Amino acid sequence: MLVVCTANICRSPMGETLLRAGAVRAGLPLVVSSAGFLFDGRPASDTTMKVVADRGLDLTAHRSRIVDDAIVDDVDVVLTMERRHARDLALQHGCGARVHTLKSFAELVSTRQFAPDRFGAPAPVIGAHELIAAAHELRPAAALLGDDRPDEVSDPHGRSARVHRRTLDELTVAVDAIVAALSDAQERAER
Repeated sequence: MLVVCTANICRSPMGETLLRAGAVRAGLPLVVSSAGFLFDGRPASDTTMKVVADRGLDLTAHRSRIVDDAIVDDVDVVLTMERRHARDLALQHGCGARVHTLKSFAELVSTRQFAPDRFGAPAPVIGAHELIAAAHELRPAAALLGDDRPDEVSDPHGRSARVHRRTLDELTVAVDAIVAALSDAQERAER
């Protein structure tokens, strides 16, 4: 079983919900949870619930929780929306080797899993755990430095439904890439 924690400062559970639903559709034994830095026990915002419901997902049972060492220690990979969230988690919880922005992780696992062989790329990874480990090794040392980079997803908290939909679209692209790569790796392991 794989355990993934999607951590972010906002209380938006969109990434968690998308990743969990994608894993279920792909038959991946993935446990997904989310936590943040600011709120504990709050439901998703009305705007978030409506935008996600429009995509056929339900957030009515969601309650936010504060990230702590116990949450971060028990996961294979920590995915954030922004680099500053990743840096904060790495510094506060010592998970630097396992933390990525969602978009950069999607690119790393997709590139590693589906890179064309004619360019000298290594063979696709066998096993989802192994693919996650390969992504950790491939992450550049400076991957968490700077802000407002293309590997970040904007925080929609307190913004319009249009902004929430745009964020959901960004998250969907990244999550679909992650699920496809992990699913491919898992299928190779089961052959």
